[in-house]
Amino acid sequence: MKNKILLAVVVILIPIVVISFRMKTNFKMEEEEQKKEEIYVNYNDTKLLLDDYVYHVVAAEMPASFESEAIKAQILATRTYTLNKININKDFVFTKTLQAFQEDDELKQKWDDDYDKYATKIKELIEETKDEIITYEGKPIEAYYFSMSNGKTTNAEPVFGENKDYLQGVDSSLEDSSLNNFTVNKKIPLKEFAQILELELPIVIGDIKKDTSNRVIEIAINNKTYKGTEIRTKLNLRSTDFTFTIEENEINVTTNGYGHGVGMSQYGANLMAKEGYNYQDIIKKYYTGIEIKKIYE
Repeated sequence: MKNKILLAVVVILIPIVVISFRMKTNFKMEEEEQKKEEIYVNYNDTKLLLDDYVYHVVAAEMPASFESEAIKAQILATRTYTLNKININKDFVFTKTLQAFQEDDELKQKWDDDYDKYATKIKELIEETKDEIITYEGKPIEAYYFSMSNGKTTNAEPVFGENKDYLQGVDSSLEDSSLNNFTVNKKIPLKEFAQILELELPIVIGDIKKDTSNRVIEIAINNKTYKGTEIRTKLNLRSTDFTFTIEENEINVTTNGYGHGVGMSQYGANLMAKEGYNYQDIIKKYYTGIEIKKIYE
């Protein structure tokens, strides 16, 4: 009789233990879910969920016809760059001057009959890379990107004034003169050139200092020294890989590549994807010593 009573007690206790264990497990799951708070982005005077903002930026920044792996790399760069700014200032306000952004009506006009196809493509790729970001020493990096390199990328310091270990110049030799608009010539009347740079005629080109990627760091014109980035901005040039040729009444400017040259080249990413590289290969190519992690890891 005593044995029967003992057995009954054991039988009753076992479900209680199981129920208690399940309650603890559910509590942990709820705790983890609470940590995954939605991230909002201040864009102009509106608030957008992070990946909604990423969608509109990626759609504006990279051709939707590019390879899926290149677009995934762009998604990670955009998401990471955005989080980097928010981590510094949670009230940071994004504008089109920082990252391009197109509303749905603009995308419908741009993509026309391909709107549904391209919108679905980008949204699916965002979902496939959900919460993935690029980190260095555990923090989201300043994931700069640009359109097309001159065959190499450059360090951050001469462009943005600060050296970063993960933004070092790398080879991007898949990009070459076979790309449309890789090399572009621009003619500027000498009088206009002198006026823009606040110089007197005649124009005399002096010493030129370049970095290892052949981009101009400094250039002397009429004994006045300019930064390569300053010349690019003032003359509205495609890149700082430029050369000047003075002709009769004008100056011929030749540029290679398009953009500031720091971080990921979008055309380089697309060419890598065509060669069979995945988005993680692309990211690790253009950002040195980084790790790809989830936001909530």
